[in-house]
Order: sequence, then C-alpha cells, then structure tokens
Amino acid sequence: MRNGLKVTLLMVFTALTASCGGGGGGGGGTATPTGLTLRITDAPVDDLCEVHVKFTEVILEPADGGTSGKVCYVPTGTVPSFPACLNSNEATVIETAALPQQIELTSLDQGSSVALLDQETLPPGEYSQIKLLISEDADTFVIRNTAPSCEVQHGENLRIPSSLQTGLKLNVDFTLAANSLVDFTIDFDLGKSIKYFKNSDSYQMNPTATIIDTLIADTQFDGTVTDSQTTPETPIDPATCKVYVYQGSPAQPDDNCVISEDSLDPTACDLIGDQPYKSADLIGSVSPYNFTTGYMEDGDYTILLACGEDNTDLDDDLTFINPSVSINPITAAPGLNTVDFVIVDPTP
Repeated sequence: MRNGLKVTLLMVFTALTASCGGGGGGGGGTATPTGLTLRITDAPVDDLCEVHVKFTEVILEPADGGTSGKVCYVPTGTVPSFPACLNSNEATVIETAALPQQIELTSLDQGSSVALLDQETLPPGEYSQIKLLISEDADTFVIRNTAPSCEVQHGENLRIPSSLQTGLKLNVDFTLAANSLVDFTIDFDLGKSIKYFKNSDSYQMNPTATIIDTLIADTQFDGTVTDSQTTPETPIDPATCKVYVYQGSPAQPDDNCVISEDSLDPTACDLIGDQPYKSADLIGSVSPYNFTTGYMEDGDYTILLACGEDNTDLDDDLTFINPSVSINPITAAPGLNTVDFVIVDPTP
C-alpha cells in the first residue's frame, strides 16, 4: 500500500452509559469505606502472543514528599520488600489477598481491564504517586508469536530492570476524603514497553504506562476498516496497520517512538512529530477488520489509519491514508465513538 490509496471515513457516535462504581455514600445509609480500586489495561503489541507479568506490591506516596504517610499493599502474611515500607513510623502496611497477582496483559488490549486492587482500604489523605513492584521470577514471561500459531510455545524470560528496586512509578495527585472511593486505571503500552534484543535473543520491559481516573476516562473509539479496493494484488496488510489517536489537531502526525533507559542511541527517535496518544491493532484476517482503543477522557481527537512497521526504537515513516480527512478533529463523547474507515481505489 502506498500514499495513493484513499479512505472514506464514516462516523457514528454510540453513547453508552458508563457503569462505574465509587463515590461517597448518601441518604443516611451505611457509610462507604474509604478505599482504592486499581485496574490494569493494555495497548496492543506486535509479535507477542502473551505477556505475563506478576505484580507483587503496590505503594502510595504522600503528596508532601515526606518520609511519613506511605501506604504499602503487600501479600497476606509477607514482609514488604521495599525498605521504606519496613519502618512503621513512615508507612502503613496493608496485607491483601489480591497480591501477588499474575496478569496476562495482551488479553486486555481491546478496552477491557482487570482489577489489581478492588476497594482496598486506604487511609484518607493526599497522595502524589502510585508505585507498582513487579517480580522477575518464572511467573513473568512472554510467549513469542511465531507463525502459524502461538499454541505450542514455551515461555521466555522477561527482564525488567530495577523492577523490585524502584518499581513502576505513576505520578497522580489526588485527595481521598473519609468514606469515599477512588478508582484508577493503569494503561500499559506494551508496544512502547517491550524491547527485543537480537544479539541475546531476549526481551526486556521498561514499563511505559499512563494512569487515568476510571470514572472520568470512559471514552473509546471503535469501528471497522473495510478494504474496498478492486485491485486484488494490493490489499492492505492488517498486521502492519493501526488506528492512531492523537490529542487535538496534530501538526505532524508521527509514529510511536520511545528512548529506553539503556538505549545506545539517544537520538534514535525524532520527536519533532506528534506521537499518538493511543493506538489500536486491526483485528481479523479478512476485511472488514475491527479495532477498539483503550479508554481516554472525552475531548477533541484526531483519528487516523496508517500502515507500516512501527518500531518503537526508531522514528519510522508510516503511510497515513488520507490524513487530512475533513471530519478531524473529532469531539468524542463518553462511551463508544464509532469510526469506520473504507479504503477505495486511488483516483486515476
């Protein structure tokens, strides 16, 4: 496929009622316990069938940056591994049966999520950071996608540098009042997080994730991509095409590109262009293909279809199909916002 392809973009907004729990109680009933719900979701990744990650502990840092006020969630009957959680003057340790928890992240790439913590007790206060500790033991591994299927494969170790020393840090400022609940979703981007090293034939994960308020971020895009070209020898390859979502109106839409901590070339990514806020793989082996993005807040977005290898270590040149469609930017409403792409023959 080349730049000559044209696409017709059809829009249908499907407003769905968001089913979100939480919020303070009222009407004189039983008081709502003060608590935290923490969900995990994922953006798509190429070339891997499964990514299993075992989360072992969750730590909340106080907003004042002081040494006291930490809250540490640990597995029932265990001692915290993070040194600051061992001092009772600095931290409140809460044991929970929810940890440790192994989650297969690629199963969550179509807008679904799983609860890591579900209404766990959390002392009222002001917080500024959530930290996830991830194990590098045998329960954290990947299964490589080797055609024609993933069914007969063995797990391969997934290295996560400093996973237990510093953890995955997510900055989020919030105040929790008494008798109220907070609900956050952590959206992993495996395409940006996992790197393959050819020399050692191994995988490494430098977790890249965003954290969103589940009760506010209830907007998604979904739809179909229909290849209506009449020339049979030039179909699109769904494995190399994605739907990209950009915030607002990007001046120069670009690909996903991330400099990892151990990158040998810190200039490998040309960050002049606008990187996507979300992306979604095309699902299916024949046209029409389906896609569903992760959750985001309602607002103005530009949604584009592009094809080509999107190597997160490089600033790749993608083929955007008619990126100047007049319907962009789109004001997305809460719920599902359906966008259908139809690829037609290029104009002679």
